[in-house]
Amino acid sequence: MPTPAALSPSAAPPLPAASSTQRLARARELDAEIRRLHRRRNVDQARIARRLAELHHSRGYLSLGFASVKAYAWDRIGWG
Repeated sequence: MPTPAALSPSAAPPLPAASSTQRLARARELDAEIRRLHRRRNVDQARIARRLAELHHSRGYLSLGFASVKAYAWDRIGWG
């Protein structure tokens, strides 16, 4: 997740001169890409959750040296 500083307007590169039509078209492109990436992230998170459930049911986290699947998830991928 980006830090607040990364989202600040001062972190953005300077805008080239563009018409309002060009800016709107670019904004729509960025919007579509952000939404596509978000949908993909949701799919990836669902896959991770299924694998974590499998690791939990098989008690595989114990074989990997973790006390729980939660401890595994926190250590390996920052989920908690």
